[in-house]
Amino acid sequence: MKVHNILIDFLKELQVPHTPDYSTERFDSMPFKSLFGMQQLLREYGVPGEGYSLPDKSRLSSLPTPFIAAMRPGLVIVTEINDSEVKYLTQGVGETIPFTEFEKASTGEVFLAFPTADSREPDYSSHRLTALAQTNSVLAHILYFIKLHISLGHILKALPISNAEKLRYFRLSLPWVEVFQILKNAVAYD
Repeated sequence: MKVHNILIDFLKELQVPHTPDYSTERFDSMPFKSLFGMQQLLREYGVPGEGYSLPDKSRLSSLPTPFIAAMRPGLVIVTEINDSEVKYLTQGVGETIPFTEFEKASTGEVFLAFPTADSREPDYSSHRLTALAQTNSVLAHILYFIKLHISLGHILKALPISNAEKLRYFRLSLPWVEVFQILKNAVAYD
């Protein structure tokens, strides 16, 4: 079952690397689920942003998407907007309404985010490995091995033996090399 909250959905729309468990934990610990609270939380992810209050709600259609909009009764993520309709997410569900209805329901308060290439969850790599390990016990053991030990190449380099002996040890450990290659292709490293 996928977890949806406005933080996870917004990070996904912004294409900011994150893990659901950590992001849910951070979102749930927010004392106030407001635009200001979202701004503070997104700073932890390295995502700068600005909140605005637009008295002239017709200007909403000129904003770059995605952005968070305050509506009556809560916050939504606007994914597409033009003068005729608005597409937005609420609890992970996509909705479409005419712009005039959106204009009426909106408070005019919005939050625009500007992620950079460095924007990501704090300790993302570690959280990602933990999440992967929790999904597969075999993978968990392999990741544990990788996390606690240095690579085979470094081990062989450090051994005071001939290159022929190193090659023999390398060939004997070939299944681990294949595992490392599979993991290299499967795990997104920073």
